[in-house]
Amino acid sequence: EGNSNMGNSSFSTITVQDAESRFTERELSTLENGFSRLCSSSSASGSDWVDEDTFQYFLLSEFPCMPSVLAKRLFLTWDVDNNSKLAFSEFLCGLCIITRGNAEERLEFLFRFYDLGEQGVI
Repeated sequence: EGNSNMGNSSFSTITVQDAESRFTERELSTLENGFSRLCSSSSASGSDWVDEDTFQYFLLSEFPCMPSVLAKRLFLTWDVDNNSKLAFSEFLCGLCIITRGNAEERLEFLFRFYDLGEQGVI
């Protein structure tokens, strides 16, 4: 069983409710506050989303040894609606899969992460 659509460019993410259930209230509050600070640093200050440049800047400042191409791929993988903006729901679900996901969820994430042409193949 499992997800047989890994070769498809569609991606079934976990729901926001599922992601929220895997964090404590304190963790959710911390994540929401941190995301709000990122939003205020974004090119569209005052928005409720984070642009790619702000996301990469933050990630690379926290993890200076990370190659910028990995930061870009992380953003593109988490931006499930492909609008070049990272909403809190996308951020939360992506972070949840990486930190709290089961083996299948992490495998699907890694497949999408390395499917550079989004063609359903690695």
